[in-house]
Amino acid sequence: MSEITKDLILGKVGNRPLSDYPWAMEAEKLILWAKNRSSTHRAFVFDILMSLAYVDTIPNIQKNIERHENLHDGYNAHLGFINLCSPSLLNNNIWKYQKAAKPQSGAMGKLTSEIMLKCVELYFDHFSTVRSIGGVGLTDAVLIDKKGTVILCEIKASPLTTFPFIFNIPTNLGNPNQLTRSQIGSVNSALYLHCDHIIPLGTPFDDLWPFAQTSRFITDNKNKKAVNKIVATWDEIRVAYKDKNKESLLYYIANASGHPPRIAKDKYDWPANESISDSKTSAGLDRTDDIKKGIYQ
Repeated sequence: MSEITKDLILGKVGNRPLSDYPWAMEAEKLILWAKNRSSTHRAFVFDILMSLAYVDTIPNIQKNIERHENLHDGYNAHLGFINLCSPSLLNNNIWKYQKAAKPQSGAMGKLTSEIMLKCVELYFDHFSTVRSIGGVGLTDAVLIDKKGTVILCEIKASPLTTFPFIFNIPTNLGNPNQLTRSQIGSVNSALYLHCDHIIPLGTPFDDLWPFAQTSRFITDNKNKKAVNKIVATWDEIRVAYKDKNKESLLYYIANASGHPPRIAKDKYDWPANESISDSKTSAGLDRTDDIKKGIYQ
């Protein structure tokens, strides 16, 4: 879409966000759960959906899994999206470098836009039309409010933090990197929430993994106390990131946290010149280059 057309203005171009994904209803349940809660809850849901979407784009997750001892309640292997095994740090105060799993960039740009737009569609009742265009031309999205105002959007968004996946892999199976798809698909998994609580996910072969299991856990009132703690931890990460508080371990769990402290290299052999995460993973409004491009356009 390289020009403004009548169909574009009328909202006849593009699709409703997430309409192409089989887990769209599970995402919608999470977004609606957060709708009438705090802004912290709504931001947290965006981050958790992005974490689930990240792993959904990786075709061979076993290539990104490494064994680590005493992660959480018997889980012994980890896959994360920063170069750090965060359960080892937060549970055991050990700085373990692990190369981040890299989501497929083409798929992630589309998913980031679509998850953000689905949030807009469900959180803001005054929009009558929300359409995802794609991001290869004039605009990423079209919003039309009930008064007829048309908004053409370019979307620049990324999570404050991502939540890693942990697995319980039997020792007799050996190196996770060498497992087949059927082997890794049959082991128990969980989502690690940077605190004492996890979300049990079953196995990667389970239906709509990991979206269905996550939405079911968070929206179940029986888990209210645990979920409150999980959301509170997310907010602690936000505050540490905002204040650039490097005395807090949670600062290093946020995206764009840079290099670890000296102890990581001196005591735990952290590789020279390797960061935990760099400015390319900056959260939301800290993506200054993208903001400048948006203003220019």
